[in-house]
Amino acid sequence: QVYTRDELSDDEAFETAAMVVKMSLHPQATVTPFEAGRRPAWSGNVIGLGEAAAVLDPLGSARMPALLLGLSHLTALFPLDTSGLESAVYNRTVGQAYDRLRDAQIWLYSLNKRRDQPVWDHLRSVSLPPELAYKREVFAACGHLPVYDDETFDEAWWIAAGLGHGLLPAAHDVRADQLAEPELIRHFQTVLGYVRKQVEAMPTPDAVSRAATV
Repeated sequence: QVYTRDELSDDEAFETAAMVVKMSLHPQATVTPFEAGRRPAWSGNVIGLGEAAAVLDPLGSARMPALLLGLSHLTALFPLDTSGLESAVYNRTVGQAYDRLRDAQIWLYSLNKRRDQPVWDHLRSVSLPPELAYKREVFAACGHLPVYDDETFDEAWWIAAGLGHGLLPAAHDVRADQLAEPELIRHFQTVLGYVRKQVEAMPTPDAVSRAATV
């Protein structure tokens, strides 16, 4: 249960959670204050992984990517020595990766369309980090999406998330003009044909349900 004390007290949140799961909760359930941020992941002879290095939004499913990012960047530096060079490299690269993961979460919140709710209205008005603000500005202008180093999600994810939340570019990406319209039509017909073939080969929901109950 994640909530803001501007809208719910701890007791109200506890009662709401019990109603949602339809079961009694332990009366001594722990309330843990949440504050996003990150610290240098490598300090002295201590290396923090996951939430020991970066606390991101709890609703954005970022815990596992953050942990894997820390591990992958760490193993890339083996074998280690005691000169301190690796820690500087690690803190810089992992910090950049965490910032990109943070930006992906902010991207979704900043584009939300939930109106007349204080939390969501506030999230639309929050100032964006400079790199994310530039990315949004460019995409909104021409449909091109700047991709930075250490991105967790690829370009297709960013575009789908932007379009899906109603961020439509004012003009199309000029790279699309390099292909003739008939060629574009053939390409998309091929893509749609492939998607249709894959979907038609899948079992129906009813078939899956029957198999699960056998």
